[in-house]
Amino acid sequence: FGKRAEPAFLTKVWDQLAAMRVFEVALGGGEPTLDPDFLQILGDIRARGIVPNFTTKSLHWLNNPVEGAAILDVA
Repeated sequence: FGKRAEPAFLTKVWDQLAAMRVFEVALGGGEPTLDPDFLQILGDIRARGIVPNFTTKSLHWLNNPVEGAAILDVA
C-alpha cells in the first residue's frame, strides 16, 4: 500500500511544476477521490494555473451533490 504525501511536500511539488510552466497534472493510482484532502489538492493545483486531471473508478463523489459540484468546479 502506498503512503500519502505530506501537504508541505505537495506544496513544493505544485510550486516547482508551476515554475516550469506545466500545463496539466494527472492524478491516479489507487483511488485519488478517497484522499481526505482531494478537494484541497485539486484547488492547490488549480490555484497555480495548472489544470488538475484525475482518473477514478469510483462514483461515490458524484453521488454527493455538494462534493461532486465542488470537485467538478476545480477539476
